[in-house]
Amino acid sequence: MKIKIQGFEWHLGNGISLDDYLSELKKISGIKRGNRLIATVQKDGVFAGVLITVKNAKAFCQIMEDRGNFEITPKELEEGAKIADFNFFIVDRITAKGLYQYYHNSASTNTFCKFCKDQYERLKQNKIDGAIKKVEDANGGKASKRDVSKIKESFKGSLRYSTLLKPDTFEEITSELNNFNFFQYEFSSIRPMQEAALTALQKNAERETCKVFFKKKSDSDSIKQSILAMLPNLKRATVKGVDPTGNELTYKLINDYHSFAEYDYDEIIKTVKIDSDNLSGSVIESQIIKILIALAQNDHYIGMLISESTA
Repeated sequence: MKIKIQGFEWHLGNGISLDDYLSELKKISGIKRGNRLIATVQKDGVFAGVLITVKNAKAFCQIMEDRGNFEITPKELEEGAKIADFNFFIVDRITAKGLYQYYHNSASTNTFCKFCKDQYERLKQNKIDGAIKKVEDANGGKASKRDVSKIKESFKGSLRYSTLLKPDTFEEITSELNNFNFFQYEFSSIRPMQEAALTALQKNAERETCKVFFKKKSDSDSIKQSILAMLPNLKRATVKGVDPTGNELTYKLINDYHSFAEYDYDEIIKTVKIDSDNLSGSVIESQIIKILIALAQNDHYIGMLISESTA
């Protein structure tokens, strides 16, 4: 099994800065929310963390193979022990882009971002409540509907996120989507056929970016085939649609870097140790965080991808 390094990007709503939001994630470090908890640390300009998912299973099956024969038997965990998945990540504190470590059956990048969105919504509501309370305190315990509406408007929006994918993964994911909402693409270069149709001003352009919004009742299969046929000529693309389980997801193709990294699960898991008495130290000293930081700092293409701001 492989551990894969994936990319993600956040866009925040109004009224909450990235620093505010990352500080909120730091505050809830070590606090369990459902079956998950997050541990984070900020050090030397790096915001790093781990998402831990605790599973209820108290036993698992193992298979023993011997000369073509095999035997599957249950194996119980120690008393008080549970199976846990780990997903380490880093976030650029300027661009809100990051790297995320994933392996099969652990929390996906989208699951991680959905967890983070839930925390954003809690922070947003707390800020709204606090602002309303200030108005009430200044006006004898009352806040007008207009004041409340104005406050809510100042915090309009939520945490939007997308997964940054290399071409082969983008193709695979797009093939699984249905009910397409939106497709934005940028050609690697302007081809002669396109150039003939451009105005004199546009002829000086190096690349062309287009946005397509789809009707609610669209032919998903033909849209899918058209997108996949365009992939070889695209520099960047964003697709938004619904996955087979009904979740609305956004994915971005970044076609100007070589690849995110992969590592052997069995080798990496030997290095994982997280201590609740020293969460910050456990995160920043972990081998995976060191790998993610090294990729962001030393890999030219991945470094540019993470540090480059996008709209």
